[in-house]
Amino acid sequence: MSPSTKTQAPLQLSLIEPMEQTALPFAAAEHLDNASLAAHLGAIADALEAARENVHRVRAFRAAAASVVDHPEPLASMSREELEEIPGIGPRIASVLRDHVDSRSRGMLERLHGAVGPLDHLTLLDGVGEVLAERIHDTLGVESLRDLAERIDDIDDVDGVGAATAKRIRESLDAILTRRRTPVRARRRPPVRLLLEVDEHYRRAVRQGSLPKIAPRRNNPDEEAWLPILRTELEGWSFRAMYSNTELAHDLDRTDDWVVIFGERDGEEMQATVVTETRGRMVGERVVRGREGESRRHHLDRRVGPSSHAA
Repeated sequence: MSPSTKTQAPLQLSLIEPMEQTALPFAAAEHLDNASLAAHLGAIADALEAARENVHRVRAFRAAAASVVDHPEPLASMSREELEEIPGIGPRIASVLRDHVDSRSRGMLERLHGAVGPLDHLTLLDGVGEVLAERIHDTLGVESLRDLAERIDDIDDVDGVGAATAKRIRESLDAILTRRRTPVRARRRPPVRLLLEVDEHYRRAVRQGSLPKIAPRRNNPDEEAWLPILRTELEGWSFRAMYSNTELAHDLDRTDDWVVIFGERDGEEMQATVVTETRGRMVGERVVRGREGESRRHHLDRRVGPSSHAA
């Protein structure tokens, strides 16, 4: 459906040494799943927090981790340019992800770990200075806040820790670890029925030839305007829809099937991919990737009514 792929000049990230920036073939990269990539970004956020980096930078990595773990497509197979288009992932974090996938490099994380020691983590706790942090480290043998969480019942054994201080440490530790476990993600997302309505509208308009076309930056060496795009507003959401132009979509010949939908409402952003199911009882139906159960219920509701099947 589109011209051949155009090679983009690699972006540079100052904290990581330049290296070859070629995406791995999907078969070689798929075992490094989105959960693993999100965990890597989360570990970087933890190290940045311990290093007292700018709070906005820490939040950016946590938000990116949430976007990665929620994304319906495997990110390990995406190019840097494709990663940059995902909400919450800009050029710098896209570079971190691609370097991690391409070479299993943990360069940024290792550099941070080299600059941040156990005491830096422990002094994040309320009421814990360097002297007390060193006592906690030496007495309990902990290297991180997660280590401390496993030994927190022994905190009273540390010299200088009374009941009041122990209570402050426990509450502070719980607050920090809870914050780290809680993903920074949009609290609302459009219902499946709305996404499928946008998908149906888009594909119908493509068949009718009524949509404007844009020239995508990737997979378009001639800079031709060939990709139809739909912009619409429904139930307070602003949507953009277009066929997927990822390398994976091209490799699997799905550039006229996979529809990528971007949504925004009250400053919250989301992204979803709608595809034609090829397996199981939903074969031939349009489903929202990652929300197959909701998609199935939606189609059952349309066929027999919402009260005629189990929730």
